[in-house]
Amino acid sequence: VLYRDTDAWYHMRLADFIFVNFPQYLKFDQLALYPNGFTIGYKPLLAFLIVVISKITGIDYELVGAFLPPIIGSLTVIPVYFLGKALFGKGVGLLGSLLFVLLPGEFLHRSLLGYPAHHFLEVFFSILTILFLVLFDKSGKFRWAALAGIPLGLYLMNWFGAYLLVAVIMVWVVIKFGYLVYAKKGTDKLLLGVLVVLGISTIMSFTFLDSFTKVAMLLSVVLVGVIFGLTKCPKWAV
Repeated sequence: VLYRDTDAWYHMRLADFIFVNFPQYLKFDQLALYPNGFTIGYKPLLAFLIVVISKITGIDYELVGAFLPPIIGSLTVIPVYFLGKALFGKGVGLLGSLLFVLLPGEFLHRSLLGYPAHHFLEVFFSILTILFLVLFDKSGKFRWAALAGIPLGLYLMNWFGAYLLVAVIMVWVVIKFGYLVYAKKGTDKLLLGVLVVLGISTIMSFTFLDSFTKVAMLLSVVLVGVIFGLTKCPKWAV
């Protein structure tokens, strides 16, 4: 199998290590940056996904790694459609899906056959997270918040910069909270729903997070929890 670009080859090296040493994964590579080696910055989700699919199906993990990007890339059009539909209607959902499939760009490049780098999973899990958050915001049903926590947790296990999405979510929470207070509407569902999202994603991914992201996730949970607690105090009730 001829993989594209150096990232793809290195992700397959990580998958090769997990395949032989399952469930252990490579955290420090003594063979890289000779003679000292280096601490691996890639998160292990993609390598685990490749190996688990291979072990379940019996398909060679090198073939799984080659075919996984275009398969997940094709499946991504589904949450894109439902996100467009949830926000603006069925027509926009269809148009968004069409543009997503046809327009050339980095996602098309990163989801090509033989390019098992983590970027295609980033797009898939981030769109799923936003879709479920939108459905939660529109319906107020906590099952959507719980579902949003799962892809967010997987997203955190896939990319070392994944807290950027959490930061965007936190900005949305602050703006939404301010709007609800201004409109004199209840804030309980918003804050509890976000606590569910952050709680599930933090529990899922905590073992795989770097120190900065661990602290950032815990601070996010504490911040939302403190705001919720203050809204329950008579002096601060909103």
